[in-house]
Amino acid sequence: MLCSILKAKGYSSRVRSGFAPYIKYDGVAYDHWITEYYDENKNKWVLVDADEHCPDHEMGFDLNDIPRDKFIFGAEAYLGIRNNKYKTEEIYYASDPATLGLKASLRGLFYDFHSLMNDEIIFLHLPKYIQDKQFELTENEYKELDNLATLLLNPDDNFKELLNIWNTETKFRIMSGALNS
Repeated sequence: MLCSILKAKGYSSRVRSGFAPYIKYDGVAYDHWITEYYDENKNKWVLVDADEHCPDHEMGFDLNDIPRDKFIFGAEAYLGIRNNKYKTEEIYYASDPATLGLKASLRGLFYDFHSLMNDEIIFLHLPKYIQDKQFELTENEYKELDNLATLLLNPDDNFKELLNIWNTETKFRIMSGALNS
């Protein structure tokens, strides 16, 4: 909602998807959505968590200017799982059924990609080809996702390439899930 309000007021803003290790439940980084807006005075994107269940005094930082290392973007989680930076049990997506590790990070990767393409999808959806394969992808498919995730690490510098992927790789856009089977 915050992102929509900012956009309506003329501010450059976007929804971001990933995992918030600062929301502590059993030492796990749970899936979470935040807002990112462009602060022209600071000449940078600023991360904001509008959820009130995360008081600043418990976080150790300002939720209106979250340090970039305090939020794990979907691409970071995906590459972190692929490169063994994160353990399976550290990345958690609270769905039904709950998913951990690589499956959870794939959700974060695609939710963030769609958000950056201004296509904020419902959290129950995934690309149909991944659903159809029940997350059992080939190594070539993982390498393709590795490339996407690497580009998403710096979406502004890589936006033309990301837009090309968005426009040419329809399997990343055809969604399946609840309300959309």
